[in-house]
Amino acid sequence: MVERQNITLLKGLWKKYKLAIGYRRILYNDYVCKMPHKFIVKRLFENSSHVIVEIKLNPLQQENTSEDFQWLYLEKVSGAFIKLWLKSQDSSPAIEERYFEQGYLKFNRNQATFIEKFNSAQYTLDRKPVDYPDNQLNILIASYLG
Repeated sequence: MVERQNITLLKGLWKKYKLAIGYRRILYNDYVCKMPHKFIVKRLFENSSHVIVEIKLNPLQQENTSEDFQWLYLEKVSGAFIKLWLKSQDSSPAIEERYFEQGYLKFNRNQATFIEKFNSAQYTLDRKPVDYPDNQLNILIASYLG
């Protein structure tokens, strides 16, 4: 009986999550936190020293324009964000590619490779789920966006 109540409670929380406008709910350690955001995370790639994230600004807007999406590159050591300027993109069912002013990103369902343009450094990153991104990352992005 207790399990059934927990499932019903979780279903209710999930419905509230889906209906919440302007809020991103992050589940961790049995708590639900509400955080107002002006963005949602669309794609997230991470390794021990770097994060590359695609965000959608104005998530409540129905029409999508290229200005609504931004790619950000975070160097964890310095904590500095760099906006990646998208020049072109290519997609196939298995692999997607993004060409930025600062480098090249190739990714699939599991991982990504980013090659910097100016120093040819190459990074392998793991694709992370975007349903519940790290709270600290959300705070950093919100701070960056101002």
